[in-house]
Amino acid sequence: MKIQWFGKVCFIPGVEYNSNSVLVKDEKIMIIDPGLPDNYYLLGALESVGIKSEDVDIIVNTDCHVDHCGGNTMFPNAELMSGSAEYISAADPKYTLSETFGVKMKKRKVKKISSGTTISLGETSWQVIETPGHAPGAISLYEPELKILASGDVVFKEGVGRTDLPGGNIKQLRKSLEKLSKMDIDLVLPGHGEPCYKENILLGLDLANVLAPGVAGK
Repeated sequence: MKIQWFGKVCFIPGVEYNSNSVLVKDEKIMIIDPGLPDNYYLLGALESVGIKSEDVDIIVNTDCHVDHCGGNTMFPNAELMSGSAEYISAADPKYTLSETFGVKMKKRKVKKISSGTTISLGETSWQVIETPGHAPGAISLYEPELKILASGDVVFKEGVGRTDLPGGNIKQLRKSLEKLSKMDIDLVLPGHGEPCYKENILLGLDLANVLAPGVAGK
């Protein structure tokens, strides 16, 4: 996959075990999910568009897994935000999966954000949507004017996030997908794999209904 631009929004595919990253180059610069601590591909991609690591103002982690949040340490001046702040701040080896990845995480303060929070960057404003199920405290970010959703690992082009990891819950994931299915979304930028569309959320909801029967409407 290649870097793709959607106005001020840049989709940067993850390489190897890194999550995808989303760059928003606005009056403030935000990166969603910087990947693992040694994600030099991301640093190179940023340099190619004239951004140094110290230029980044805000980092948002869509979940607490180290393949999404380990790269926080590469951005010394950025304010860190996540719905899973307690696990990332504590560098919790269980919930961040750092031991699974063989990574030693460093503790660093992360601001807790939740539904109702809006991150205003200039021309774009990103609404926080709580989408747990794959991981505790997982969130997605939505830009209503662009109708773009940065979904993290709740949904992918060809499936949904796994729920067998610590804090995972298939019923919560199903409810998260139901919430997203009711939103006006044109483009989905997932945590792994290719960009996709609203139809992939609906397909993911169908899959979750099979995996978690009997929870519809609850």
